[in-house]
Amino acid sequence: MADEIREPKQERAIKTKERIMQAAIFLFSEQGYHNTNSKEIAKKAETAIGSFYSYFKDKKTLLLEILDNQIKKTLSRVKIELKEILKKNIDNKVKIKELLQSVFDAHDFLTDFHREIVALKYIDDEIRKVRLQEEEKSVELIFYLLKTYTKGLRVKDLSVASRIIYIAIEESVHSVKILKTGLTQEDVIPELTDMIYKYLYT
Repeated sequence: MADEIREPKQERAIKTKERIMQAAIFLFSEQGYHNTNSKEIAKKAETAIGSFYSYFKDKKTLLLEILDNQIKKTLSRVKIELKEILKKNIDNKVKIKELLQSVFDAHDFLTDFHREIVALKYIDDEIRKVRLQEEEKSVELIFYLLKTYTKGLRVKDLSVASRIIYIAIEESVHSVKILKTGLTQEDVIPELTDMIYKYLYT
């Protein structure tokens, strides 16, 4: 095992680290986190086990970095699309629907990997901590939106409202994208839009 974890700077090293991360995503998705070891990941990435330990202390460190990257990408995408939606001269109900569409679409990728993360959250303290941090960032974003667009709002406690809306969206996304309950995005978004709009404005 390498004595010191290094951050790749040369293009070849960067690509090697990326291959390791992609290999891990594939194997964690296919076999599960606990059924995958570092040697399998290195083999899938077509690199030596020594290279694996040059970039990651262990497979937990690797998983946490992958998860952190995915969270950042998802939040960044949603924020970019959010800015565009808020620029539009459309009523609030349509804005809510388009925002929900953006959130659901952002979860179209790596659904098997995210299913594994959802399961790990309940048995692994480090994963739970990362997921709770993600939740807080999402709730803060919803709170910012509610505070910015207070006209017509009937809810009084924006903090509580932000968390309720987050939970409703998160559970709906998981039901459709992660847990595959039989519900479709096309079924859920109109109903969820109506529910959130009535909660906030009527």
